[in-house]
Amino acid sequence: MRRVVVTGIGMINAVGLNRDDSFSAIVDGKCGIRRITSFDTNDFPVSIAGRDCRL
Repeated sequence: MRRVVVTGIGMINAVGLNRDDSFSAIVDGKCGIRRITSFDTNDFPVSIAGRDCRL
C-alpha cells in the first residue's frame, strides 16, 4: 500500500475560488450553473454545467 500525504485542501468551483467566496455566494443564493455556450451541446444529453468561475 502506498503512503499519501495531503498538504492542503482548496476549492475552485462555479461560484468561488476559495471557501469564503463560495460560502458567501451560496448564502447569497447565487448559482454557478449556466447554459454551455463554449461548444455545441446538441450531441449531449445536457446543455448546462457548473464551470470553474474563472472561465
